[in-house]
Order: sequence, then structure tokens, then C-alpha cells
Amino acid sequence: RAEGQIIEILVEEGDFVSAGQLLARLDGDRARLQMLQAEVNLEKASREYERQISLSKRGLVSVASLDSLKYEVASLQATYDLRRLNYEYTMITAPIAGVVASRDVKHGAHVNINDAVFTISNTNRLVAHLKIPQTELHKFSAGHLASVNVDSMPGVSYEAQIARISPTID
Repeated sequence: RAEGQIIEILVEEGDFVSAGQLLARLDGDRARLQMLQAEVNLEKASREYERQISLSKRGLVSVASLDSLKYEVASLQATYDLRRLNYEYTMITAPIAGVVASRDVKHGAHVNINDAVFTISNTNRLVAHLKIPQTELHKFSAGHLASVNVDSMPGVSYEAQIARISPTID
């Protein structure tokens, strides 16, 4: 979601990660400073708005002036929220729990928005696409239980359930 230079990698291939766990950090100094600047501007405008409210109650400030300041505070809040979000994007987190299958960057590498940085696999639930001869199709239907054996793992059997059957014949 952000671009920048990788300054820290916290996980390696084979590590188990939980959803939301921090995986790596981009250089976020600029984004952090912009966020802090927006926070200060928001705080300043918010205090001025509170002061103007108290003056308005005594009839010393016009309603138009107070409304203008209110909208300025709302605008500065949006600017701060956007800058905070941009800063948070410099911290790359795991979208799902699973095992880090690959780390596609090195320390110091520059990444762009939408670059793949890590591949995380969750093997708790796997999907197998199987081809069945048309003559055997009548023996199967969605919901049936099945046992799947893989040639590369002799003696290991996986319990499965047929989720759906394609309506077209290949």
C-alpha cells in the first residue's frame, strides 16, 4: 500500500505468522513527520475552535466565523487521518495467519505499491481440483465425503468433502 525502502525484515521463510503481525517496515520517516505535522495543525485548530465556542456563548464571535472554524477542524482531522494511514502503510503486516512461504525482498530493496513482498500460505484448508471421467460423474455429488491420496506422499490419506461439481464437461 506504500512505496519505499525496506529498512527491517522481521520474519523469514518457514515462520508462522498471525493475521495482522508485523512482517517488515519501510522507511517511514517522511510519512511519520507529515503525520506529526498534521497532528499539530489539528491540535492548534481544535484548541482555537474550543476557545471560539466559549467566546460564542458570550456573543463575542459570529456564527459564520465559528462554522468556518468548525469545517477547518474537520478538514484538518481528515488530513491527519490520511497522513496517519499513509504512515501505517509503511508497516507491512500479514493479511492472514499462516506460514511464510516466500520472502520476495531483501533489506534495503525499494518496493512499489502493489509489489509482492511475502507469500503467506494457510494450509489448514486446501482445495483440490480433480478431473473425473464423464462416465464416472454419476457417482459423485456436492456434499459427498471423499478420501484423497497423493502419489508424492504414499500412505497418507486426506479426508475431504466435495464442494461443487462443474456444470460443464471438459
